[in-house]
Parts: sequence; structure tokens; C-alpha cells
Amino acid sequence: MTSDLYATVDLLQCMLCGECSKVCPNGAILIWHGIITIINEKYCIGCGTCKCICPSKCIKLEQRELQ
Repeated sequence: MTSDLYATVDLLQCMLCGECSKVCPNGAILIWHGIITIINEKYCIGCGTCKCICPSKCIKLEQRELQ
């Protein structure tokens, strides 16, 4: 089930805590080598769980572009 939303991260505010990647139901979030958070839009279902759990509030939901 994919929504018309997907998660994005503000890399300047991200603390690399990994809480978002722990709760993502699709495994769409990866903390790569402890230096960057990557959200794979292809696997993100736009549920917002990561946004709710993020202590630095650096995740937001964006509208997907129509294809």
C-alpha cells in the first residue's frame, strides 16, 4: 500500500540516531556508515511513522509527483 506521500530528511538537522530506520515498516530508511540517512522513495509507503518518532524533527512528508 503506497500513498501519494513519501518521507524526506533534512540532512543538516539529522542526528543519525537511527530511530526512523528501526520503525520503518518497509525498511526504506538506511543510515549509511553512520554518516548519512537515506530514504528510498521507491520503498517508502508514506505512513509517517518515521516522522512521528524522529527526535530532531528533520523528517517531513512530501507529495509524490504524478507519473
